[in-house]
This record gives sequence, structure tokens and C-alpha cells, in this order.
Amino acid sequence: MISNNSIQSIQRCYDSHTHFLATGQNALGLDLSTLNQFSQLSEVQMKPIYFRQDWLTGFGWDHNKLNCWPTAAQLDVVFPETPVFFSRHDGHVSCVNSKAIQILTKKGFFQTHQFSTAEVPLTNTGSPSGLLFERAHFLALGQLPKYTAQQQQQFCLESQKTFHAAGFTHVRDLSMTPDLWSVLTDLSNQKNIKLAIEAFTTVQSYADLYSQLEFMNQARHSSIKNLRFLGVKIFLDGSLGSRTALLSEPYLNQSSRGFQRFNHEELEMLIRLAWENNQEIAVHTIGDEAADIVINVARQISAGGLLGRLHLEHVEILRNETIQKMKPLHVVCHMQPSHWLNDKLWLSETVSENLLKSLFPWEALRKNKIPFYFGSDTPIEKASLFRTQSALADSAKHKVPHLSDDWVLYHSHPDQNWLQAETTIQDQTIVKVTFENEIVYKN
Repeated sequence: MISNNSIQSIQRCYDSHTHFLATGQNALGLDLSTLNQFSQLSEVQMKPIYFRQDWLTGFGWDHNKLNCWPTAAQLDVVFPETPVFFSRHDGHVSCVNSKAIQILTKKGFFQTHQFSTAEVPLTNTGSPSGLLFERAHFLALGQLPKYTAQQQQQFCLESQKTFHAAGFTHVRDLSMTPDLWSVLTDLSNQKNIKLAIEAFTTVQSYADLYSQLEFMNQARHSSIKNLRFLGVKIFLDGSLGSRTALLSEPYLNQSSRGFQRFNHEELEMLIRLAWENNQEIAVHTIGDEAADIVINVARQISAGGLLGRLHLEHVEILRNETIQKMKPLHVVCHMQPSHWLNDKLWLSETVSENLLKSLFPWEALRKNKIPFYFGSDTPIEKASLFRTQSALADSAKHKVPHLSDDWVLYHSHPDQNWLQAETTIQDQTIVKVTFENEIVYKN
């Protein structure tokens, strides 16, 4: 336990769920988190680092602060000619302007993917409103021009500064791409990356996974000691804040239970293809129903003799019956306690009292001996050991079962042989971080 007036060292301090490139991108990029209205951006100088070629990007808006869900029309007032792609603070929704809609339409984006009105809300005239939810958001993001190699290097080095300052020496990235892997490889060969990085690449479909198998298999056999490629990541549901996480009961005052990105057959094909190619699979499951669906499919596949490593990301709501089903499988859960600090403000108005009983089930996982680790989900949340500590203490005051173990155990990398690293903490402050016997951060 880290306490005031004490000195503690953590070996291989681990953030088990990050978006590595986006952490640096958002640190250097256009911050939308303080906006009350988009018109405020007319007074902001737009720096070159904010752009992906001619597209302006930004991150962090919250419809609660804006007092409405934003529209293309609102963005058009400030950006009539520049294509704009602004992501919500949970990373599951975006707002684009009319210029962006025009470009995407010319590419056939809206016709090709045949989105529901829940994914692409329409105006009264039947045109896209500017909001893109879940699948539409991620697919549109994939249509944007790529960052240059120089931009990606800047973002990676900025991310490294962020993690070192937060005390982390080992991180797990859930947004790897072939381009980013190449950049990290070059930076590592130049001795400029002083972090141990695990990587999963995100795919949007079976065809997408199949097309990346060659890259994934090559990356998995990397000889660079601080980089480990582990597998593939998919999204099964969305977020609680956007009411798109998949629940077993409807959201309060709604008939919807959330989004399910893949049906049973599609999910089975994805997991099977990953495991057949010796790749681990990580599945984004925030809602209890999403987690239960994944576990049922994994059990079905393993019953046929094919068994691989399965990671469940977030598991913010998890029923006990689902935990019991996990026991025969090779399942690891990755949780972000810091989400409690923001989500507690509206959770009781969003999900049923019954589901709140299954919220943040770290103690239930511990009791049932299901491995789990803590992360930050940066840049969705700030990379911080102390936010984890604060969230665990505060949630226990609000009927979330208290974690009986020392929480630091769940921020330590499980492989005690993977590179030497130590984080020294005193008085709730990161004092020093060493990586492979080199001091990489000192306060």
C-alpha cells in the first residue's frame, strides 16, 4: 500500500490498458475537454500537429458540458471549409462537419457500410447530422489520412514522457498498427524507447483480421527485447457514458440495452481465427451482457479442442455467473478503477440498481482466482497510480466491494523476467524511475 510519508518501490510498474500513440497525440493535440461550445474554437490557434494532412482533429468534448449532442452545423460556423473530426472523451463517438461529411460521402462511406440511425443519426432532411457512434466512428477514423512518420515519432516520445512521469515502465497498447510498429521498432533500435511495450492491433472485421495476419505473425517474432506483439483486439460493445455498452437490462428510461458489434457467428470466427494463428485476442466488453457473450463463445470453441489466451478489457459490469464460466478458460481481465471517479456522477441515473451490484468486480475476480490487472485507459483517463488508489478507496465507500489485496500487485507486470525496472514513490509522488539501470525520470 502506498501511503503518505512512506517510501515504496514497484518493480516493473505496469499500465495494463493504454492507447500508446493516442496518449502522445492528445498531449500535443487539440484539447476539447474544457469546451462549453464549439464557437470557442474560433479564438484558438490551430497548430500543424493538430492536422492529419488537411483534416483537423481534436479530442475530449463532452455532450454534458456542451448541454447537447453536437452537430455538423455547429462545427460549420467555425470550420466551413476544413474537414473536421472531433472525438468524444470516451473515444467511441465523434462529431464531423459538413466538409468531412462531403468527403466521406464522395468515398461512398455512408452507402458502403449501411449504418443504422443509431450509428449515424440523421437530420430532418435525411442527411447525416454529424454524429458518428461506435462502428461508424471507428470506420470513419480509419478513413482519415495517416499521420506522417515524423508526427508518430513525436507522439511516441511524448507518450513515453507521460508514462515515465506517471511511474510506468511497462505498458500494454491496444491500438497498434503496422506503421506504429515500424516507428517503435526504429526508435527502439536507436535506443530512444525506454519502455517495455506489449501490443495488440485493433481490427474491425474478420476480413480486416485476415488481412493483418502476415504483419501480426512477423511482429510476434520480433527480436527487439522491449517490444512484444501479443495479438488482436476487437470491440464487442461501446461505453456506458454513450449508453452503448451492452447490458443485460435496458438503460434507465430507455428501451435500448446498448450495441453489439458482432453476432455470435462473427465473434466465433474472429476468436477462432486468432487462436488458430497463435494470437491472443482482447475483447472490449464494458457491459455485463457483452462479457457473458464472449465467454460463452470462448467456451464453445474450447470445448472443440481449440484454446487460446482471452483478454477481457474493462469489464466494468460483470455478473457472478459469468465469472464462474471463466474458470476453465485462459482469461485475463484488464480493469481501470479510475473510471469510477468520473462515472460515479451519473451511473445511478444510467443503469439499474440490480446491475450496480455487479459494478467494478475486482474483489469477485480475486476471490475466484481470475487473473486481472489495472490500467488507466489513457488518454481516456490520465495515466496515474494515485488515481487508481483514490478510486479504489472511494468506490469502497459506495458499496463497491473492497479489494482485499494490496492494489499495487495489480499494477506490477506479471513477467518478472522481462527487463529490469523500478519505480520509487514517496509521499504520493513519483520520485524516480529506472529502466534497465538507467534513470529515465527523476523528480
